[in-house]
Amino acid sequence: MRRMGQKTSRAYMIYQRAFDDRDRAIAEAIGKGARAGGTVLPLPTPDEVAERRRRRDGTA
Repeated sequence: MRRMGQKTSRAYMIYQRAFDDRDRAIAEAIGKGARAGGTVLPLPTPDEVAERRRRRDGTA
């Protein structure tokens, strides 16, 4: 059973349908993009991540 931070199983059960519907919508959107020939961007290298953090933090 997935729980997304609810304190009780009862609270989880109330929102379970919303979670399932959202998961389905995400999967459909990913599938639609894949069928359209979309590509996934490559992950940044560790050096690129470090550079982005330096720029974000103003330490570059």
